Amino acid sequence: MPVIMIQYKKLIDIMNKINSSISFQHLITTIIDSANELLAAEGASLLLLDPETEELIFDIVLSDKGEIIRGKRLKLGQGIAGHVAKTGEWVIVNDVSCDERFCHDIDTASGFITRSLIAVPVKVKDRLIGVLEAVNSTRPGGFGDNDLAMLDYIADAAAISINNRELMANLKNRVDELTCIYEISQSIYFTLDIREFLDRILHAVNKVIRAGRCSFVILDETGKNVEYFVSTKGDGFIIDLENSLMYNVIRTGDPLLVYNVDEDMGKAGHGLNTRSYGSKSFICVPMKLRDRVVGVLNVTDKHRGDVFDSFDLRVLSTVANQVAETYENVLLQKKSYERERLEKDLEIAAEIQSRALSVVPDSIPGVSAGAFTIPSSYVGGDFFEFSPFTDDSFGVAVGDVSGKGIPAAIFMNSVRYAMRFELLRHREPTDLMGRLNNWVYMDSFSGMFCTFFYAFMDAKSRTVSYASAGHNEQLFYRRGSDEFITLKKSGKPLGILENDRYDAGVMEYRPGDFLVLFTDGLVEQGAEGQMDQNEFMNIIRLNRDRSARDIAGLLEEMVRRALPENRVKDDSTLVLVKFL
Repeated sequence: MPVIMIQYKKLIDIMNKINSSISFQHLITTIIDSANELLAAEGASLLLLDPETEELIFDIVLSDKGEIIRGKRLKLGQGIAGHVAKTGEWVIVNDVSCDERFCHDIDTASGFITRSLIAVPVKVKDRLIGVLEAVNSTRPGGFGDNDLAMLDYIADAAAISINNRELMANLKNRVDELTCIYEISQSIYFTLDIREFLDRILHAVNKVIRAGRCSFVILDETGKNVEYFVSTKGDGFIIDLENSLMYNVIRTGDPLLVYNVDEDMGKAGHGLNTRSYGSKSFICVPMKLRDRVVGVLNVTDKHRGDVFDSFDLRVLSTVANQVAETYENVLLQKKSYERERLEKDLEIAAEIQSRALSVVPDSIPGVSAGAFTIPSSYVGGDFFEFSPFTDDSFGVAVGDVSGKGIPAAIFMNSVRYAMRFELLRHREPTDLMGRLNNWVYMDSFSGMFCTFFYAFMDAKSRTVSYASAGHNEQLFYRRGSDEFITLKKSGKPLGILENDRYDAGVMEYRPGDFLVLFTDGLVEQGAEGQMDQNEFMNIIRLNRDRSARDIAGLLEEMVRRALPENRVKDDSTLVLVKFL
């Protein structure tokens, strides 16, 4: 069979192999290896163009000297690969010793001996991405025109793959940008406090930009003095506007990107002690309202000492514009909200939450159940959930979201809905907790988390399996021995670490035993309207012959009776399950 027919058959096989590659690195390696195989060469390389330095970098090298050569650079026009990159020409050289374009530096550094070489440009449309080359043909006569055609096919495949990677990277950047903007847009719903509002935004910015230092400088109405200064490193800085990095930004309204402050002190000014910074790269963008600069957003100390780029600048400029508008809205809301209207809104929110919270089922085979939740404000972050599965089993959970008020209530609902979804598929504690933790981790806002306790009751085996996510220790009351047993299995709260693991414990139950679940707000000793743990344990012990619903009602009445205006200092929740 002619060589050309063999090559075309191999080319088809190679394209099928390329299409089945599962990762970018595997794909590119397959492409370069294919060039090596198809051309019967001793080695092959992919050199990628660095547009900032206008240099070719050996990215993938398949030869016995590959590790030495990888990472080395050629200037445009340097060597045969540099010539191909500069001119866009295809090149075949079957005796490099006779070609003055050949650069011996790579061979000298690596110990590799190049005899023949074929190289083609890697392009997407008219944009140069790099150069693909093969060296040292093992066929008599060396490289030929057929080899050039084959290598060009493979270069096109490499170009498409690299371009797709760039598109995916750009897409990720866009997703990160939109995520940041979305989180910022949500911040207004969590607080009307200016400093807290700005602090939340700084932390949202950090997720995308990954800067060690972020700060907001908000100007007063004159535009000459600092009214608010909020920083991820604390607020204890004295700002000298006229001698600062941000002065020209405030004066001109134009953003500033500084790659290295030591090399451009004219831009940076002399108002910053840059020796204390981990990075010399800065970004400073203005916050504008109707062409008036009302503040500045600053970032420095890029992660790992990297330099900020145009993507960072675009994100921050978008953020600054939105923050300016939102900041104005915050001010307007702070000035316009009347107490009466706020009280009314909160009453409505409390009613909505009350109706949305779980209720105790009227009848659960084999048990008596009772529960209550008392929020510290109009709405709260505590919740409980009963989930009957079959006549022989059911689940019960209690949770406590960090924080109070409306933010906690919103986040609590997110946790509950995720829990209800997972309970459709996962009933055992370990499986449920792991899945639920990842949901909460993804939805967590500004460091919010949830302590959580879940128990699964199996009437056939008469056992309770349980797991805890950072929740306060729960109790199990043994009627026969008249003792309370502490349920100590515990992991980290939901939303702290992704893919965290949770161990489960098991208890056997007998008629008259109680499962006692509660949040720490119920038993914080010394708090107004609250009881210590021993007090409510004694109430359960003294009333053990009554139903769980009756005991829960008694405890709720006692707590509310001691409260001024029915308000506790922390959300308080109790769930009682009595086994019959």
